[in-house]
Order: sequence, then C-alpha cells, then structure tokens
Amino acid sequence: VFHMGVVAAVMLSCLALVGGQVQWPHSFSGWLGLAAVGVLQSACLPIWYLALARIGALQAGMLTNLQPIVTMTAAYLLFNEIMGIPQFVGAGMILIAVFVMQNPFTWSALGRKTDP
Repeated sequence: VFHMGVVAAVMLSCLALVGGQVQWPHSFSGWLGLAAVGVLQSACLPIWYLALARIGALQAGMLTNLQPIVTMTAAYLLFNEIMGIPQFVGAGMILIAVFVMQNPFTWSALGRKTDP
C-alpha cells in the first residue's frame, strides 16, 4: 500500500511539473481540504484490508459493487446533482446483481434454483 502511494505521488508530481497546471490552494480551508483528502485517501486502503480480513473477499467484493450507488447518492445529497434515467437504470442493475450474489442458492444454466 505504501509503495503504491509513493509511486503514484512520484508519477503525478512528474505529470504536474511537465504540464505546468498545478494550482496550490490559496486559503487555509483549501489547504485543510487538501490535507483531508491526503489523510482520508491514505486511510482507505488499510481500512479496506482490515475489513477484507474480517468479512472475507466475497462479501467485500460485493460491497465494492455498491460504490457507484453510494457515490451517486452522495453527489445528490451534497451537490444537488440531478440523476437521469441511465443512472437509475445502472443503479438498479447493480442492486439486482448484488441481490443475486447474496442469494443463498446458485443459478443453473436453465434458470432453475439449485442448492449449492
């Protein structure tokens, strides 16, 4: 995890230097926001690995499928973004997929439920 962050920081720094479009924050709240992004992003992967060890890979993988729905909901609540039909259709497809994966039965090729 640490090495991924270091490589990403080096690559992004090189791209920023070449592109010349770096605009650093000019206020305390801007610097506070930048620091919060760094701290929260750095905390994400270790927390993810702790959760992975606790709930297992299958459950954790299904939870990651809900990320677009959580992001869409947060965008609506925080930024008043309006969601269109494609977003709702996609969210529905994700929810159906997670429901099917949570179902205690497996599905055969003929569409009949069979015991695992």
